[in-house]
Amino acid sequence: MKFQLQTNKIILLLFISFSFVKIGNANELIIDENFKTKLLKNYIEYSRDFKVNPLFDFNYINSLKFNYSGSIPQGSEGAFWIKIPIKNKFNNEIELTIETNRFNKLEVFFFNEKNFLTSVKSGINTPFKNRKLIRGDVSIIPIKIPAKSNKPIYIWVYKPEKNLHQYSISPLTIKKRINAEQDLSNAENILYFFLGAIILMTLYNFALFMVVRKPGYLYYIAYNILIIFFVLAQVGKLDFYFFETPIYHEKLILILGNISFIFYMLFSKNILKFKRYDPKWNSRVNISLFVWPFLLIFVFFDYDNIALVIGSLGALIGYFIIIFSCIKAIRKGSISIKYFFIGNLLYFSAIITQILQINEVLPNKIGPFTAIEFVEVGIMLQLALFSLTLGSSINIIKRKLLEKEVEQQKQKQKEQIRLSKVIQQKNIELEKKVKLRTKALDENSKLLRSRNEDINDSLKYARKIQNALLPDKEIWSSILPNSLYLYLPKEVISGDFYWVTERNNRKYFAIADCTGHGIPGAMVSVVGINNLHRCINEYHLEKPNEILDKLSTLVKESFESKLNKETVKDGMDIALCSIYEEDNKNILEYSGANNHLWILRKQANPKIKNCRKTTINLNSTVLFEISADKQPIGNNENKLPFTNNKFELFEGDEIYLFSDGYVDQFGGPKNKKYKFKNFRTLLSSLHDTSPKLKKEKLYESFTKWKGIEEQVDDVCVACIKV
Repeated sequence: MKFQLQTNKIILLLFISFSFVKIGNANELIIDENFKTKLLKNYIEYSRDFKVNPLFDFNYINSLKFNYSGSIPQGSEGAFWIKIPIKNKFNNEIELTIETNRFNKLEVFFFNEKNFLTSVKSGINTPFKNRKLIRGDVSIIPIKIPAKSNKPIYIWVYKPEKNLHQYSISPLTIKKRINAEQDLSNAENILYFFLGAIILMTLYNFALFMVVRKPGYLYYIAYNILIIFFVLAQVGKLDFYFFETPIYHEKLILILGNISFIFYMLFSKNILKFKRYDPKWNSRVNISLFVWPFLLIFVFFDYDNIALVIGSLGALIGYFIIIFSCIKAIRKGSISIKYFFIGNLLYFSAIITQILQINEVLPNKIGPFTAIEFVEVGIMLQLALFSLTLGSSINIIKRKLLEKEVEQQKQKQKEQIRLSKVIQQKNIELEKKVKLRTKALDENSKLLRSRNEDINDSLKYARKIQNALLPDKEIWSSILPNSLYLYLPKEVISGDFYWVTERNNRKYFAIADCTGHGIPGAMVSVVGINNLHRCINEYHLEKPNEILDKLSTLVKESFESKLNKETVKDGMDIALCSIYEEDNKNILEYSGANNHLWILRKQANPKIKNCRKTTINLNSTVLFEISADKQPIGNNENKLPFTNNKFELFEGDEIYLFSDGYVDQFGGPKNKKYKFKNFRTLLSSLHDTSPKLKKEKLYESFTKWKGIEEQVDDVCVACIKV
């Protein structure tokens, strides 16, 4: 077995030596100090492999006829053997790499330092995990050439009918491994710089979108994101991270390229304002963008070439429309569109360069950039200028808004000047009118003052008349010693009145509250006072209820019109009392029209039977309330006879009559009515005090409660102590 293996090696060496004789006029690849990178198309010989088998067989390979054209013809399909004459002039082993992305399968055969035949498999269909060096879809095969070796390298390849990867090209190339690794590092650095720049522009414009909320920013951001994935697909990163082999490389580029083109057109439409300036083209572009996603159906059903042709033609038409629209806009003086136009030109230049490199019109590498890196740089410059376009558009909008605001301010100032003149003229006219009206007002004011003085004089005189009708202090005190009355009119004259008289050993006293206050109340009080005297002196009535019945009739008659039978409904509420002696006892008779009678009595004295309500105070006193009849004096449709209340008085009893002005007064901490509860408490606290002190405390409590509030009604309170 060993003998047979050695024999095969000898035969292979003989074949290699004879082969050099056979290809005497072929170029030999020299590896020396000047060697870095070489395209192999000038150094290769090829022959079709009819067995389609990468098994290295000396006799079979020797039978093949190798051509010296330097490259396998375009459109050729099947397996081929490639022979590369190579000579290493170094005194040490040299590490090289062979790179290409043209073949689905390939296997490189070379001799190592120990003169053993070595092979390395690769190709598009080779999984990434089986590759030593990875650069997307490119197969990078590391080999070692022994020192001073001049043995050829043999490569078996399988080539499909069409090139799978039509967006980038990597023809058979041989490099020093250190140069290949440096190229890989440079490509990664360019890619990461590209991604970093695009991500920064995306984040910056997203922040601007959150402020201005313009749809152009949203289209730009979407276009940026899709471009990132498009470039990652072109360099094979998406293949590496998501698939075992780059078999879907072309489909990913087609899909992402078509989707990114949709957002490119949306962004361009927005920047160029198709909707405003070119409505027809806007409708056509909208229809085409609606149909565009259906191209992806061809990709999903493996009609990639159809999708490529239709997509390329459509994109070309779209680009020409955009360029033409840019030129129109620039001619109209649009500054921001210049950036957009330059960005498109740079991108188109990069795409044209890539196409020329793919078709081998231009070298695969121009300076430091490959075809894909040219596209990366073109896209980066395009997006940067697009971002400037957006910024410039915003600045133009801001400038227009500022100009509009300045113009508005000017118009506003003009309007203010005009209005100022109008106002000035109006002021002059108004001043004249004011002078005339001031003069008229002065005259009216004088007249009003004169009339007011007359009214005040009349009111003062009316008060004198009312006071003349009211009993003076001496008469009150002479008839009712040890008593008091508090009389506080709301205005100059009052609707409340107090009344006292004496006849046939009977003492009569009353507190009345006439309808209203001021002049109307005072007029009713005059009628009331006069008719009370008539009831006593003219009609000789004695009992309080009889007096009230007659008083009600007289008041009603006083207010009836003799001419038109109109009835005045004014009247009064009154509490009327009569005190006299009977069988050596003090007797009190009371009748009331809505005004109750209160008697404050020592708790030890007998209770009053006819009262409705009693209140026991802490001072050992009892407050008795004798209720009045619920009807007024005067006009009353349901008039009933008044009730006469008769009971005995005891020493120390305090009789209280009052109108509702005291308890209805607003004030206190919460601005509420004084109310009967507080009034009862106050009166109980004043029990057994002198009439003078009672009057002072009643007045003090009322004024303190009222505070700054207006007096709501006339106030009249009377107290008679037995």
